[in-house]
Amino acid sequence: SGYSESELIGNRLEEFFTPTYQNICQQQFPVLLEQGTHRQEIEFVCKNGTIITTDCSWSVVHDTQGNISYILVLQRDISSRKRFEEERTQLIASLQESERRWRSLLEHVRLVVVGLDRQGKVEYVNPFFLELTKYTAAEVLGKDWFENFLPNSQQQSVQQYFQDILDPDFQSHYQHSILTKSKQEKIIAWNNTLLQNVQGEAIGTMSIGEDITERYAIERMKDEFTSVVSHELRTPLTSIHGALNLLSTGLIQPQSERGQRVIGIAADSAERLVRLVNDILELERLESGKIRLSKQPVNAAELMVKAVDQVQVMANRAGIKLEVSSQAIEGEIEFEADSDRIIQVITNLLSNGIKFSDRGSSLWLTVELQQPEEPEITSPPDPNSATILFTVKDQGRGIPADKLESIFGRFQQVDASDARKKGGTGLGLAICRNIVEQHGGKIWVESTVGEGSSFYFTLPKETVAAEGENHDN
Repeated sequence: SGYSESELIGNRLEEFFTPTYQNICQQQFPVLLEQGTHRQEIEFVCKNGTIITTDCSWSVVHDTQGNISYILVLQRDISSRKRFEEERTQLIASLQESERRWRSLLEHVRLVVVGLDRQGKVEYVNPFFLELTKYTAAEVLGKDWFENFLPNSQQQSVQQYFQDILDPDFQSHYQHSILTKSKQEKIIAWNNTLLQNVQGEAIGTMSIGEDITERYAIERMKDEFTSVVSHELRTPLTSIHGALNLLSTGLIQPQSERGQRVIGIAADSAERLVRLVNDILELERLESGKIRLSKQPVNAAELMVKAVDQVQVMANRAGIKLEVSSQAIEGEIEFEADSDRIIQVITNLLSNGIKFSDRGSSLWLTVELQQPEEPEITSPPDPNSATILFTVKDQGRGIPADKLESIFGRFQQVDASDARKKGGTGLGLAICRNIVEQHGGKIWVESTVGEGSSFYFTLPKETVAAEGENHDN
C-alpha cells in the first residue's frame, strides 16, 4: 500500500477505502458484529493514489468473558486476478459477439458453407446449402460427404483432393458438383480452409462455395453458340467466295449454263446468310425483351388463313396439300395476342412441315378452344382460364425421341445436313418458342419416326376487358 506503520495505526481502516466501499463497510458492520465474520472485495486507496482490489476478511475476536476484544482484518491484493478476470470476461464477450456475427453471416450469406471432420463427415452446413439441395439438417449432419452428396464419377477425385487439403501446401480453390436431394447436379466453385487445433494438427475443413451451375451452362451455351455461328456463317460465305472467284478469274463465263448455276448457288448462299443474320438478330431482340408484344383482339381463323396464304406457293411447289380445319374457319375463336407474331409462329411450323414432307402428302392446321376442367362447386365459367390450342400435323419423316426437346434450342436440327439441304437456319423453332412463351403459352412436339410429327402450341384466352378490370383492381 505504500503506507508506514505509523500512518496506519490510530486510523479507521475504512478511511483508506474508496468512498463507495466506505459506505458498504458501514452498512455491513452490524452484520459483522452479529455473525462474527464477513468477507468481501474492497477497493483500497494506496498512498500514491493507486486503487487496488483486495480480498478483505473481517473476524471478531472475543476475550475470555465473551466481550469483543478487537476485529482482525486480513487483506490480500487480488488486483492482478481481477484484471485477468475482467480481461477474460471481455475476451469471452468479444468471442461470443464475433461468433454471433460470423454465424449470422454464414446463416444469411447466399453461398454454400460446409464443414467436414478429418474423416469427411459433415459437421456443419449453412441454411443456404439446405435451401439449395432441399435436404434437412438431420439428413446431412454426420453423414459421409463423398458417398452421399457427390456424383459417383467425382467421388474418388474429390476425396483425393480432400486428403491433399489436410496437407499444409494445399490448393484452396476447387470446383466439383454436388447432388441435391432429387439427385440434380449443382456445380460449385469452392474456397477451402484447413481447420487446426491448438497443437496445429488438422482436424477438418471449412469450405465456402458459389453455385455456378447457371453461369457454367451460359458459358457452355455461349461457346456452342460461337462455334455453331462460326460454322453457319463460314459455309455460305465459302460458297459465295468460291463462286465470285470462279467468275472473276474468267474460269467460268457468267452467261454460260454453268456460270448461271454458280451464280444461283452464290445467290442462295447470300439469301441463307441474310436469313441467318436476321434470325439471330430477331432471337436476340426477343430474348432481351427489346421487342414488345402488341396484343390486340384477334380471330383464330383469320390468323390461320393469313398464315396459309403466306406458304401456299411453297406448298404448291413441293406438292403438299394444306388442310385447314373447317371448324376453325367457321368458328369464332377470339382471343388477345400479337397477330403478326402468332402468324410468324404458324408460318414457321407450316414451312417446316412442307420442307420435311414428301410430295403428295398432306399438312393439317387446326385450332380449338380448350376449357378448364369443371370445378367441384358450380360457378360461372371464367373466360380467361381457357386456352387456345393450335396444331400443325405433317406426314414427314418424324423426329427421334431424344430430339423432341432439343430442336427448340438454337441451331438445333434433326439432321446436321438439313441446313444445307433444306435451307433452314436452325433458329426458327427457338424463335417460335420465345414468342409463344412471351404470350404465356407453351409449345411442344409429338412424333413417330417414319410417320410424321404434330407440333402444338397453346395461348391463354385473354380479353381486353378482363385485363382492364385487372389493372383497375
